[in-house]
Amino acid sequence: LRNFFSFRGAPHRIIYPAKVSGDRSIFLQNRLLSAITILLSNAIIEHQILNPNPVYFNPLNIFDFLPPKHKVITRFTEVSSREVLIRIFLVLYHNWHSYALYTCFHDILAFVFVGLNIDAPEDWPPLFGNILEAYTLRRYWSHFWHRIVYRTYVGFAKFVASLFWLSGGSFLLGIWVKFFVFGFSGAIHVIASANMGFRCGFKEELAWFLMNFVAIIAEGLILWSLKRIVAMPNSMICKGMGYVWVYGFMFWSLPKMHFAKIMCSPV
Repeated sequence: LRNFFSFRGAPHRIIYPAKVSGDRSIFLQNRLLSAITILLSNAIIEHQILNPNPVYFNPLNIFDFLPPKHKVITRFTEVSSREVLIRIFLVLYHNWHSYALYTCFHDILAFVFVGLNIDAPEDWPPLFGNILEAYTLRRYWSHFWHRIVYRTYVGFAKFVASLFWLSGGSFLLGIWVKFFVFGFSGAIHVIASANMGFRCGFKEELAWFLMNFVAIIAEGLILWSLKRIVAMPNSMICKGMGYVWVYGFMFWSLPKMHFAKIMCSPV
């Protein structure tokens, strides 16, 4: 349990294999192909689903995002198939939009700086990991999600912790680092949303990041308890149950944040 919460257990940065990172021409081709593929894929999604008259989805309206629609468990018997479909799509689009936006800019910048011979290919490792590794919520954030600001936020957290004499690798430090990273991330997102013109949804956005912190702590305690009771094989069945849990958490929690922001979107 101590190892789970310890900062020392943080995963390392993802890097390219040596054969790929050492070949500049292959790297440039891969980055260019990646950027083009993402741009085309996103254009199709925008046209088929998100335009005012989508091909495969009835146009969304303000009634889809009213406060009662933020809840799903307490009104389980009232949830319509349309609400379920919207939530399923929201989880997919939330992850796709962030992946596409950051990866596309990353690919373009990597192509420019490596192409101009300013940087080497190994200076531009991929931002995101393998989504198949996200079979726990903790692994979703540590093995799949981008880690652009992770080291910076951890540095801030450890500096604050040092003011209260929390020792490196301790149980409390591990808890504090996770809380600070999620809380600070939420605060930064709130500031960004305000600058983009949103007029509400700020507390819901901060609350969503803190919900992830609480869920990861609960997840770790449950897994630790189960491992002490029964053997937990690293099987596809266990991983499949993990994927369901991660998607289910997003299915339940993401609308609480996004629906509130949509009600006062600047667009």
